[in-house]
Amino acid sequence: KVHELGQEVLVHLPMQAPKTFSIKKHPYKITVGMTENDCYRNIAKAFATVPFARGMNNHVGSRATRVPVLMDHLMEAYASYADKQNMHLYFLDSRTIAHSLGYSAAQRAGLSAFKRYVFLDGIETETYINGQLNALLSIAKKNGSAIGIAHVRPVTMKTLARHLPQMTAEAEFVHLSSLL
Repeated sequence: KVHELGQEVLVHLPMQAPKTFSIKKHPYKITVGMTENDCYRNIAKAFATVPFARGMNNHVGSRATRVPVLMDHLMEAYASYADKQNMHLYFLDSRTIAHSLGYSAAQRAGLSAFKRYVFLDGIETETYINGQLNALLSIAKKNGSAIGIAHVRPVTMKTLARHLPQMTAEAEFVHLSSLL
């Protein structure tokens, strides 16, 4: 449905979080200790379930994204998968932790890579989200582009619907693939 509406689709790949935060067992989850082959299998399974995906980002994963060997395995597997599918795929590092290694590992693997600048709805209030949208706009004006991510939550959608129309007068909102 997202694709039919002209929007870009990403695989939101679950990755291992610290023990204090658990995501349910997931058939495609990337965990510490996985080999490159393990990562490849999970990437292929995930992409098979998400038609029209143009890229991938990490869901949670603050433990996984700080393990250099795992990030290297993951990104090498992802680059190999993209080559075998004859697709130009990208990786968006959601930066669930400040020192995530996903972005740099993706670059080393020769993938197009992006990183999130602003997390829009870390606090679920319209005031907070509007402030984050303003921060995103400010970064975009300064750097030429900026990437924000958010959840599909009622307050987030309401705030976006209310504030994005005025923001489009100051910035163009584009799909990540247009930045390749």
